[in-house]
Amino acid sequence: LGRKEEGNIQIAEGEAREGLVITLGDGVRLYGRVIDSSGNPISGASLLLGMASLGSISDDGSPDVLSSTSSADGSYEFGSVGNGNYSMTVQAEGFGRVTIQQMNITGQAAVQRDVTLDVAYMIGGSVLSEEGRPLAKATVQAFSMTNRAETTRSTVETNAAGEFLFDDVSQGVYTLMFIAEGYKNEREPRVETGEMGLNKTMTPLPQIRGRVVDGLGEPVPNFTVLLRNPVQGTETTMAMPDTAKNVKDSKDGSFALSCPNHGTFVVEAKDDKHAPSFSEPFEIVYGQELTGVVVQLSEGGILRGRVVDATGQGIRGARIKTHDTEYSDDPFWRSLPAFPSEATEKEVRTNASGDFEITGLSAATYQVDVRHAKFAQTIKTGVVVVDGDMVELPEIQLAAGATISGTVHGPSGAGLSGAMVQLQLEGGAEDVQVNLTTRTDAQGRYTFNHVPSGSYHIHAQRRGADNPFQGSLDLQKTKKRISVSEGDSYVQEFNISN
Repeated sequence: LGRKEEGNIQIAEGEAREGLVITLGDGVRLYGRVIDSSGNPISGASLLLGMASLGSISDDGSPDVLSSTSSADGSYEFGSVGNGNYSMTVQAEGFGRVTIQQMNITGQAAVQRDVTLDVAYMIGGSVLSEEGRPLAKATVQAFSMTNRAETTRSTVETNAAGEFLFDDVSQGVYTLMFIAEGYKNEREPRVETGEMGLNKTMTPLPQIRGRVVDGLGEPVPNFTVLLRNPVQGTETTMAMPDTAKNVKDSKDGSFALSCPNHGTFVVEAKDDKHAPSFSEPFEIVYGQELTGVVVQLSEGGILRGRVVDATGQGIRGARIKTHDTEYSDDPFWRSLPAFPSEATEKEVRTNASGDFEITGLSAATYQVDVRHAKFAQTIKTGVVVVDGDMVELPEIQLAAGATISGTVHGPSGAGLSGAMVQLQLEGGAEDVQVNLTTRTDAQGRYTFNHVPSGSYHIHAQRRGADNPFQGSLDLQKTKKRISVSEGDSYVQEFNISN
């Protein structure tokens, strides 16, 4: 059966989702022949088909990668391929590897794609440090210099002597990329096949060494350190992805970090007993080893409060989560790899009396997100936490909220399964922010429970179709305004036409 993907499926805390139907249809037959430059069939060629990628498709065991092997007459076949944009990597012993990019499979008609492989050529050399020391296990990537749909992309690893060899590239001109742990990525343009004496010298990345201590200056044995970038024009910093390092049982609290590039940075350190804390900013350049960076962990601030219902009874099990005061719980913000803030994200639950306490918060301005499966969400913004102080929040009362339900009808009048319904707050209390999404069940029905009082925009969108603009058109055509009050129920129907 053809591949199918359903996106933007959100499950709220305590919510049970049923009725989502995913229908798999027959895929498209993709076939062809693998031949050499003289038109002779190539038997035993390996073909890997996967979703569009900038590099070669590898057989990593993923169910999204399909494989085939050419027969004695060079023919191959993928019997059932779902609609989508694909890449196909073809290789055979003695021939150059080829990756065909941007293979757009649409409709239901069979697709023929023949592949021509050229005789393999070689590129070789060594990867060295600035002192001339061979670098083992460095990654070397070769990219063909072409704008054709068929390209060659190959990857090898250096041996113990720092040597590398490509023996599966077609004749031509390549760009080589060199990657080694602890070194700056290097690039060598316009390397011709047949070049066997290429020596590449790698520039070491900046190295940072320092210590993590507590408020009394005593070394902290177990902690995590990472790098942060100051955000220009602000007093905040942004965490750098893939720089975190866990340190265990350090007698003197020491750490060492490789910096991915030159510039101005801050080291953040955190553990289970303190608030995340930061070093003073520092500048560093390629090849430099900077020592003496110290991060002193502070106790941080404490946030306390109580969550109650409309009668004043404490609510047990409410989830309390802290974010930066500018944070918004929507798909855009959730897609960001990092956020420029020193605010600490922590999560706790209320006890039987509805009380909660969050310790180890960095000094910052926060929003406090309060949720429970049986109540409407509430968010408190502008909560200022100071290091060493305790903030006692006013009692937080959760409302039961309103209910909005209905059916999304398609062009035929029948309910649309899997349609998306969005609810966005238009206005209301300053500390309430709502952006909800749900999907219809098999009969096209949807429900939003525990919606805070206020005025909303609500719109529906049919399940993804071949037309990428259809979803936006649906949202525009179905947009409605609805006002809800505490404890009431509302019905909002949608009719989506072609």
